[in-house]
Amino acid sequence: MLDSLLELIFEFLTELLFQLLVEIGFELIAEFFRRHQTLSAVFAYFAIGLSGAFAGLFASTMFPQRILSISIIPGISLLVTPVVAGWVMKSFGDWRLSRGHQPTILATFWGGALCAFMMALVRWIRVG
Repeated sequence: MLDSLLELIFEFLTELLFQLLVEIGFELIAEFFRRHQTLSAVFAYFAIGLSGAFAGLFASTMFPQRILSISIIPGISLLVTPVVAGWVMKSFGDWRLSRGHQPTILATFWGGALCAFMMALVRWIRVG
């Protein structure tokens, strides 16, 4: 039970760190597009999902085995991690909005949840 909890926490922290780094990158790209043209939401969600999948591919290459070998409910990270990551990214977006900055789509619940889900899905498929 403790092993499953530690694995879930580790995966969450890894995905959260990745999402914050991606958010900074998206913010730089979004600033460019704000000056020139608007980026469509469909393209942004596609890019978020793709970047999450690549992060999952990278993570599963760096850690080709499960972090903790015992899991009570296999695949729980596919449900819990996206919800928690979505909530954290929404909180981050709200924080940026309160500071007068326009948050990107990644800094919404659905953007954060999509990125975390794709990362967890690819890692779950590759590692098992």
